Amino acid sequence: MKLHFFIGTMNRPRDLAPFPPSRGIYAALLDISDGSMTLLFKDPVVELESPTFLATHPTQNILCAVSSDFSNLSNEDLLTSFRIRPDGKLTLLSQNKSRGKNPCHVSFSPEGNWFFAPNYSSGTLAAAKLSKSGEIQSVASLELEYSGKGEGRQEMSHPHCVVFPPDGRFAVLCDLGSDRLWTLHFDSQTQSWQPVHNHPFEALPAGSGPRHAVFSRDGRSLFVFNELSCSLDLCQFEAKSGKITFQKTLFSPKTPGQGAEIILHPNGQFIYLSTRITDSITVFQNKENDFHLIQEISAGGEIPRFITFDPTGNFILACCQKTGRVFSFHVNPQTGQITPTGHSLFIPWCACLTFARI
Repeated sequence: MKLHFFIGTMNRPRDLAPFPPSRGIYAALLDISDGSMTLLFKDPVVELESPTFLATHPTQNILCAVSSDFSNLSNEDLLTSFRIRPDGKLTLLSQNKSRGKNPCHVSFSPEGNWFFAPNYSSGTLAAAKLSKSGEIQSVASLELEYSGKGEGRQEMSHPHCVVFPPDGRFAVLCDLGSDRLWTLHFDSQTQSWQPVHNHPFEALPAGSGPRHAVFSRDGRSLFVFNELSCSLDLCQFEAKSGKITFQKTLFSPKTPGQGAEIILHPNGQFIYLSTRITDSITVFQNKENDFHLIQEISAGGEIPRFITFDPTGNFILACCQKTGRVFSFHVNPQTGQITPTGHSLFIPWCACLTFARI
């Protein structure tokens, strides 16, 4: 059996890698018998400037993408929605301004009627309302408050992702620039997403730089992977109020790295982190909230910007951006450990991927 997936890319100058830049979204197949991958078409199915993050609608054959034009002096980039066709191609549904610069992530509300795109460079969050057929109806912008005096990449707010607890009542936003986790809720009066009034955010240790996060299956715990400190933090989440409370740092690496992606195994027992600079994937096991590092393995190439499970949960695919290859790993559901399949797919400057529902 073969599963369809799409790969987003980042356009980069020719002199930064031994292959030409990418300009678009590619379509491919994963063979779940052995983890091998093949391109459906030689060329991108969509030409788009740096579609660095993609996500598939939770219930429909709709794909949404962010894209950034690094050469464009405009203060806004693009949000795009597509319908996924049975042949693996994409049909454009709608395209809107992102209300900010350099959108870097895409996530859907559980019902799929909203999708979120943090504008990293402008410090704003785009909340896009979707029609039932997948068209972007409107895009609202939320500006985050930040009065700190940080330096470098913490000189202002830099939102990086939005995640939802299982019940979907709230949304949590990771802000790399302010070391804050914001709790958002939908305000029915203003028809917009706003910070919770009583406890709008929880602060993480200074210099952490929260990038991505994932909820435990019961929604009581939030695991946060920090880009700057490359540490893994545990927070408590209260489902009724949306309050986040920092508990402890579960892991800090001995070798400096740069945090990229965090994913939770479907059985809820294992957490996987991809780390740049060390170019590795790290595996943790959770036994009654007692975490153990059980494996650290090469991601296969340089800059593993993104990792994800296939729909069966038997494989992890890693986008190694600088190497320009997607590598597949077999997952042992009993031990959580992963093993390289020996298969990879050449996609210049691959940045992320998402599986189709066909």
